[in-house]
Amino acid sequence: MVVQAISSQIEHNADQAERKHYSRFFAALLLVILFDVWFGSAHPLSHATTVNMDRSEVFYAFSNYLKEAHRSSKPIVVFLGSSVLLQPVMEQEANYLNNPIRPFEHRKLASLVEYSKKYPTSCFPKDSDFYCLAMGGEMASDAYLLLSKSVSLGIKPQSVIYASTPRDFQCNSVPSVVSTPMYKLLASLADIPQIAQVTKLSPKELADFIGTRISSLYKYREDIAKYLWLRTKKIIDRFSPIALFEKNDGLGHVRIQKTGMFPDDVPGVITLTPGSAMGYKSAEETLVEYRHHYDPVDLKKYEIQLFYFSKLVELCRAKGIKLVTVNMPLSTTNRNLIPAGFYSKYLCDLQRNCSDQSAKLIDLQKPIWDSDANYTDTVHIKPDKVPRFLDDLFSKVAFRLPARP
Repeated sequence: MVVQAISSQIEHNADQAERKHYSRFFAALLLVILFDVWFGSAHPLSHATTVNMDRSEVFYAFSNYLKEAHRSSKPIVVFLGSSVLLQPVMEQEANYLNNPIRPFEHRKLASLVEYSKKYPTSCFPKDSDFYCLAMGGEMASDAYLLLSKSVSLGIKPQSVIYASTPRDFQCNSVPSVVSTPMYKLLASLADIPQIAQVTKLSPKELADFIGTRISSLYKYREDIAKYLWLRTKKIIDRFSPIALFEKNDGLGHVRIQKTGMFPDDVPGVITLTPGSAMGYKSAEETLVEYRHHYDPVDLKKYEIQLFYFSKLVELCRAKGIKLVTVNMPLSTTNRNLIPAGFYSKYLCDLQRNCSDQSAKLIDLQKPIWDSDANYTDTVHIKPDKVPRFLDDLFSKVAFRLPARP
């Protein structure tokens, strides 16, 4: 009897210990889940000094656009495209306001309202608000994602101006559709079937895509690691008697030293002042970069981007959104980098997709814009040419569309 009682007590204690282990495990799991949810909703890294997704152009631009558009009852006109459009409209905005602006955050454009008054057309309803969702490196697939997310969140623009260049369809620096900052931050699990229509994700890409959508900690894992490593380096550097880490001395030189700023420590958000140009690379550096973008042409990737452009056109038609696609000008030097025959194919495909859906296409690649003298780096319009460029853009839109009632 005594042995049986001791045995029963041991079994009872073992059961209790096992239950405690399970309780602790589930409690810990619940805490991790709650922390994960908090991390994804509070965006604590948006206040960090390191470069991360929550300090990115995509995060600021899209979240500020949603806030502003939700507060407004006016018709909305949205501009989509890459930095070839972002640069002129932001420089014009800073000049118009005569105040510094933060291009990542400032997306409601008062300066473009003046152009719509000068060139009234049905594309720009009276008293419209103008928003810029053009961003650096934006591909055709990104433009479609941004617009589709906007519509799904209850913000349907009256009109969309899509500024297109060959790089938006052919870019060897972009491994896949899901590798862009826009897709990393904004795409959801619901986008997988459409992505699967045009490209086969590798097991790693699929696992990453799913993981980043179900867990904020997984999504921000690289940003968290970067932030923690910077904090660790700062602590070590503070107590170390000798220099151990590379720092920027403020003159563009990075070397191991005690003074200066860590390269991955960013002081603040980019600011654009009136009369200044957005910072881009030199013409030589840009040509090297674009040569890699263009050559060799990857027709498979090109067709994927063309598919998303057709989806953009279809979405606008289905939702009653007026769409004007603008073929943006490039310098002759930049165009000469494009492999033979590709530019004409790209332009024909734009025309075909627009005509099939009764969308408008405006070609600004005209002799007036061919000269390198119009560009800071063979791609981006010089600040003193911006007013003339925007005049040309808005006048062409007004010419191609009916006048505003």
